[in-house]
Amino acid sequence: MAWVKIDDGWLNHHKVLTARANGGWAALGVWAGALTWVNQQRTDGFLPASWVALNGASDEIAALVDAGLLVEDASRDGWQFHDYADYQPTRAEIEAKTEQRAAAGKRGGSKSQANRKQTASNLEATSNPVPVPGPVTTPNGVVSATRISAKEARTRKRLGLEVVEGPGGTAA
Repeated sequence: MAWVKIDDGWLNHHKVLTARANGGWAALGVWAGALTWVNQQRTDGFLPASWVALNGASDEIAALVDAGLLVEDASRDGWQFHDYADYQPTRAEIEAKTEQRAAAGKRGGSKSQANRKQTASNLEATSNPVPVPGPVTTPNGVVSATRISAKEARTRKRLGLEVVEGPGGTAA
C-alpha cells in the first residue's frame, strides 16, 4: 500500500482556492478521490475519462482543469495531475521499493533460518538427557523400586499405604 502526499498548506494554494471558488468543496473532494485512485492504480497521475463518467464528476473536473490542478490529455482520453511525479511516488519508484523490501525480508528470513538451525544444533549437542526414575504405583497402591525418605514413609503409613522396609533404607 502506498500513501498519497498532500501538503498541509494545500487549502491555501491559489490553484486550490480557484478550484474551490469555481467548483465548491465537491471539486476538492473529487480531486482527493481521484488522487487516491490514480495512486492506487499506479497510473502515474493519469485519470481516465471512464473514472470521471463513473463518478459523475465532469463539472468538478472542469473546475480542476480551469484552476490548473489537472491537465487534459486528449491523446489518452483523460486528464493528468499537474506535477504528479514531483509530489507523489511513481509506479517505478513504488515497485523498486517493494522489490527492495522483499529482498531485505528474504535476506532477514535466511539469516533467521540459519540462526534457528544453529541454535537447534547447539541445543542438540549440549543437551544430555538423563532419565529420571519415577515412582511406579502397583494396583494395591504400593510404590516400588524407589527410595523414599523417612518422612514420606510416615505419611504413607498414615494414609494406609503399604511401606516396605528394604536393605539400605526405606523403600516403598
